[in-house]
Amino acid sequence: VPRMVVFPFHSDIQAAAISKDNTTMFIVDRFNNVVRVIDLSAREQTSTITVGRPPIVNSANSAPPDGTVVAGIRPTSIMVSPVKNDYRAFVTGQSSDEEAVRILNPDSSFPEKHSVANTLAVIDTKTFEVVETYAVGVEPLGMAVTPDGKKVYVANAGTGAETVEFIPSNTVSIVNTDTKEVKTIEVGTSPTFMVMTPDGRKAYGLPGS
Repeated sequence: VPRMVVFPFHSDIQAAAISKDNTTMFIVDRFNNVVRVIDLSAREQTSTITVGRPPIVNSANSAPPDGTVVAGIRPTSIMVSPVKNDYRAFVTGQSSDEEAVRILNPDSSFPEKHSVANTLAVIDTKTFEVVETYAVGVEPLGMAVTPDGKKVYVANAGTGAETVEFIPSNTVSIVNTDTKEVKTIEVGTSPTFMVMTPDGRKAYGLPGS
């Protein structure tokens, strides 16, 4: 019978993944914008990895009039590369509706483009550092990694209509970590989860509630 271990975190735990050698757990803490690193043998947290940033607002909790950036990017999901001796984990990050990344003008209008609002971060699971970041579509949630670890399919659930203009909506972003290219394709309404066939030939995007 598997032994149950409970870690008492008082945060918004969004997702988790375990390293291929079964020694480390990576927990997505959406509230604190970090990935918590847990040593499973010691049953304790050994590190945190900052993969997002909290919203920046003034004391009145309103938009500053000087055009400064108001940002809130939070991690949402995590997957470990399926490839042996590939020490990488992939983390999606998004801005929620009320925290949409924007450059606020005096009239509080949205900018024409702000491509870093939604991201896929690549973590080195040995050094616990973010080594790459890719811009993807609005509100990235679920993802799937090809068996060779070269491509990450990210489900972008957002519509983009009320956040930032000219960022793909209702899409799947395909991140090629070899060529560093991102291709975004249109799919059905609000893809939330991604699953991939074991041979890596097909990926399916599923809507959420």
